[in-house]
Amino acid sequence: MAAQTPEDIHYQLEEGHLCIDFVNTAYIRFDDDMPFGYEQVDDRLTDLAAIGTWGAEVGVITQEDADSVSQATDGRLSQFIELRERVRRLIRARLSEQAIPAATLATINATIPPVLTHTRLAAVGDAFHLEMDPLCAGEEPDHALDHLIWAIGQSAIDLLTDPDELDMIRECPGEDCGYLFRDTSRGRRRWCSMKTCGNRAKVQRFRDRQKHDHDHEHVA
Repeated sequence: MAAQTPEDIHYQLEEGHLCIDFVNTAYIRFDDDMPFGYEQVDDRLTDLAAIGTWGAEVGVITQEDADSVSQATDGRLSQFIELRERVRRLIRARLSEQAIPAATLATINATIPPVLTHTRLAAVGDAFHLEMDPLCAGEEPDHALDHLIWAIGQSAIDLLTDPDELDMIRECPGEDCGYLFRDTSRGRRRWCSMKTCGNRAKVQRFRDRQKHDHDHEHVA
């Protein structure tokens, strides 16, 4: 896998943080009866090829690397899914002001640090940036997946250790959604999008009012 150039490190993100876009590869259905209060729905990461496609879409790996990752070793798919859900649970715990699950932190700390040890500081002109040391490259296609975890790990650490930035992260309460978004309005935004979840909620409230009024007239 080729070393990153300065242009490569500007990822194509929807919500400003790679780890947030990573979590948003699956929506959730809120369910208090489930172990963590939700279940996954509409998961994009159905196989390693899908992980490769996502990695190329956000600009972390090349399309050539993305095409190769389906040949990676067994267990890599579950590693990504578990990492994603652990990051989600940490953020959800923070949003709901609940205790941070120790087991969740332990899993993240077992997954991310091994690839972060490959991080090096690189100079570009008079500026600096972090990159994954190309000399640490293993056999393809596993190295492409290692690079993805490296980038997600860097993003998660940056976000989770920045209280001001973390305070801007919200979770959409829409049905079958749970999309995480960056709210620069500092709390005035509720929905991931008024065109989707916001509009559905508005329609449902209108239907509920109609039903209430109809039931009230029938009783009267």
